Amino acid sequence: PKSLERANMTICIAGICERGERIVCVSDMKISTTAFSSDYMMQKFYQVHRNWWAMLAGTVTDCNSVLREVTEALHGNKSEVTFRKARDTFRRAYQNQLKMCREDQVLSLYGMTIKEFKKDGRRKLGEKIFDGLNRKLEDVELDASFIVFGFAKGKGHVFSIDGSLCIKDHTAPGFAAIGTGSYAAKSMMFFQGFSTLTSLHYAIYKMCASKFMAETASDIGESTIAVIIEPKGKATRVDFHLIDEMRKAWKEQMQVSPNSQITDRIAESLRAGAVQS
Repeated sequence: PKSLERANMTICIAGICERGERIVCVSDMKISTTAFSSDYMMQKFYQVHRNWWAMLAGTVTDCNSVLREVTEALHGNKSEVTFRKARDTFRRAYQNQLKMCREDQVLSLYGMTIKEFKKDGRRKLGEKIFDGLNRKLEDVELDASFIVFGFAKGKGHVFSIDGSLCIKDHTAPGFAAIGTGSYAAKSMMFFQGFSTLTSLHYAIYKMCASKFMAETASDIGESTIAVIIEPKGKATRVDFHLIDEMRKAWKEQMQVSPNSQITDRIAESLRAGAVQS
């Protein structure tokens, strides 16, 4: 059983706005183990290519092994990475790391790879041992889920992948969420009418409000980080003081849409540099 750091008690949300020209991502910063948890400790989004980013939920070591392989495959690529290439690279990295994990946990004692096991395992080990190891191989899974988002030809895309190895394209609805708070967050996003047409000001508020809602539904850390992603690798962090102001307004009024004071404050913060790179 794993006792490593986990980011499962988490919420990660990515949303496309401004007609596909911006992406806003929001998450908590909590990390947990079987023995303890601590807030304000972990950044949960990573750049894997100039135009592509990922957010994670699961066991940190499992997530990092996949991210490392994806980054090595994409980061030096100076040409544009298409949606299909980003999708296929993540799926292949996930498959490779799962295969390596299964070999390490189940077959290393026998000095076999999965390919060798399938070809000669039954003959070399006997029916009973072969069948038992085969069941153990099937039981090994990576505890890793990702939201992947970025730009191809200047337009935003977002997809997700988890242990099922099923890629889900969320570009049409414009947003995705993972982690224990994902149901509450997605419900709030739908309730607020979020779409790719949403303006940046409203997107920042609505996505933060969805994160705040997720906190009420599960053991999610109150720490909140929000980042605005633009083409060509530009990432801008939303100032923590502004997030605190939005939280206060949301708690006091529980509004689906921000009032004029909050939208003015967001616009003012964007102009004045309270949103930091």
